[in-house]
Amino acid sequence: MNKKNIALLCKVAAVSVLVAGAGASAEPVSVATEKALAGISVSLDKFSDNYEAEEAKVVTMEAVTTEDSETEDAKTTEEAKAEEEKKAKEEAKAEAEEKAKEEKEAKEKEEKEKLRSIKLNINKSKLGMAKVNSYLNVRKKPNEIAKIVGKMTKNSGCKILSQKKGWSHIKSGKVTGYVKSEYLYTGDAALERAKEVANLRIDVKTQTLNVRFLPSTDSKIYDLISNEDDYSIAKRHISSSWLDKFISRHVKKSELKGVNKKAMYKDAENWMCISIDDELAFVSKDYVSVAYKVDKAVKIQKKKKKKVHVSTSSNSSSSSSSSSSSSSRRSYSSSSSSSSSSSSSSSRSSHSSSSSSSSSSSSSAGHTSSSANKSIVSYAMQFLGNPYVWGGTSLTHGCDCSGFTMSIWAKYGRSLPHSSSSQAACTKTVSISQARPGDLFFYGSGGSVSHVAMYIGGGQVIHASNARDGIKISSCTYRSPIKVGRP
Repeated sequence: MNKKNIALLCKVAAVSVLVAGAGASAEPVSVATEKALAGISVSLDKFSDNYEAEEAKVVTMEAVTTEDSETEDAKTTEEAKAEEEKKAKEEAKAEAEEKAKEEKEAKEKEEKEKLRSIKLNINKSKLGMAKVNSYLNVRKKPNEIAKIVGKMTKNSGCKILSQKKGWSHIKSGKVTGYVKSEYLYTGDAALERAKEVANLRIDVKTQTLNVRFLPSTDSKIYDLISNEDDYSIAKRHISSSWLDKFISRHVKKSELKGVNKKAMYKDAENWMCISIDDELAFVSKDYVSVAYKVDKAVKIQKKKKKKVHVSTSSNSSSSSSSSSSSSSRRSYSSSSSSSSSSSSSSSRSSHSSSSSSSSSSSSSAGHTSSSANKSIVSYAMQFLGNPYVWGGTSLTHGCDCSGFTMSIWAKYGRSLPHSSSSQAACTKTVSISQARPGDLFFYGSGGSVSHVAMYIGGGQVIHASNARDGIKISSCTYRSPIKVGRP
C-alpha cells in the first residue's frame, strides 16, 4: 500500500476510533468491528486505484495535449516553410518571365537597329543579295564576255539600279556594274537574307588605328589596322566578368605588365573587342563607328603597279609605345569550322560566267614568270568565298590561311609548309614596293607571324580569313604587314 493509501487509512481509522468511543457507553464493542476496517481498507485500495487511474488519465491527457500542440507547431512551421517556398518559386518565376521579356525586347530592339543600320538602300524593291555559294562576277557591260570589274561574295548585298533582259545594273560599295539577275535575291527574300547574314562591324575613323592586347592605353600594341576595311565585333560591351574570363584564357602575365588593372576595368566600357582574321584584340570606341553590315562587292584593281604605303606610327588613340615581344595568338575560331560549300570550282564557273586557265609553272623558285603570276592569281580567285576551316587544306571544302597559300602554290610546283610562320621563314624577303602577284604577305604582332595572305596586285590580297568570311579579298594594308615573302 502506498503512502497516499496509508494516509487515508489513518484518517478513516481515527474517525472509526471516535465512533467506537462514542458508542462505548451503550454497549461493549466487539472485536468483529475490525472487519469493517478491513472492508474500508479494501474500498480505500479500490478508491486509491481509481484515483491513480484518474490522475494518470489527466497526465496522459496533458501529454496528448502537449503532443498535439507540438504537432500543431510543427505543422504550422511546415506550412510556413511551404508558403515561403511557394512564394520564392513565384518570385523566381516572375523574375524569369521579366528577364525573358527584357531579352525579347532587347532582341527586337537589336533587330530594329540592325535593319536601320545596314549600309544599303533598305527599300526592298532596290535591295539585292548575292544568291551564290562562292562568288558572283560583276561585269562592266551586261554580257558574259565583258570585263570583270568586281566580285560579290555569298554574303554581299547591292543596290539594284535597273533590270533588263536578265541582267541587273547594280552598285555595291565602290563597284558599279552588271550581274545576272538569276543570281540575286530580291524583294522580301533579299531583306530576309540581309537580316540573316548582316553582322556588327566597325569602320575606322582615322587613316590607321592601333589595336591593343587589352582594353587600355597602357597595354602593348597588338597590330595596326586601316580604314580601307571593316572589322567584325567579337564583344561590343565589355563587362568585368567577361574581361576576367578573357584574361584567364588568352592573356600572358607579361602582357599585363605595366597595365593599371583597376583603371582598365573601370574604363572597359569605352572599349570593344574585335576580330582581325581569327584573332582578338581591342580598340577604343572613340575612334570607330559601329553598324550592322552585309558584305560589299570587292573591286578588282588593275594589275598595274600600285605604290603601297604602310604606316607604322601610332595615332592619337593610343600611346606611342609599341610591342616588341611576341604574343600567343588569341584565336577567335581556332577550333571551329565553317560549314563547307557544296559547290565545286566547275559549278562556280556558272556563277562567274568565265573560266580561267590554271597551267602550272616550272620556273625556279623566286623567278616566277609574269604569265605564271597572272595564272596563279586567276587560279586563287576561283576559290573566293569558299569556307575557312582551321587546320584545313582543301580549297573547296575548307582551309586556313597557310593551308590556302600552301595549296595554291602546290599547283605551281612550290612546296610550302602548313604554317604561316614557317612559310615566312622559307620565303625570300622582298620590299612591299616590289611585291608582285603571287607573293605572300605575312601579318602578326610584335614580329611574331600569325597570318598569311597572297598578293593579287592592285594593292590587294586574297586570304582565308576566318570562319565567318571564309576566303576573301582585302587591302594588303588592312593590317600592318610584318614581311613580304616570295616563294
